[in-house]
Amino acid sequence: AVVSTQSTGSKGKRDDLEKLKDFLLEHKPHVVGICAAGRAMVYQREIQELVTALEQQHQIDPIAIEMVDHTLARLYEKSSRAKVEFSAYTPAQHMAGSIARRLRDPLIEFSQLCNFTNDIIALPWGLLKRFTGVERLRQALHEEFITRVNEVGV
Repeated sequence: AVVSTQSTGSKGKRDDLEKLKDFLLEHKPHVVGICAAGRAMVYQREIQELVTALEQQHQIDPIAIEMVDHTLARLYEKSSRAKVEFSAYTPAQHMAGSIARRLRDPLIEFSQLCNFTNDIIALPWGLLKRFTGVERLRQALHEEFITRVNEVGV
């Protein structure tokens, strides 16, 4: 579920939290992922209060609230892969899907960037990235992902 963080006024926020409450009660997720950008800490506190209230009323089991870096989700949102996989979805829903997949299995979500368009290079890999040649970085990242996937298995 995508809950808007752009709602203005207390009515919009109440509506969004009510939608989230309905989603939590209906689907009973194990984790809620929050895109760690902008006012994420405020939203985390509000969502945690909602989840705690539902837990205390014994309406749901405990749910983890996780902050997730938005860099990978933003990259996915703008990718052609997102448009093919979820053509009817909005950009915010593309990001939510990427965040959910990252929470479920980060190795798979990151390794899917090792593709012909070299999306993996677009991620920030630290301050020294600009001193490493693009081809050398791409090759090293591809080798590392191959190694990790082989260690974990498919």
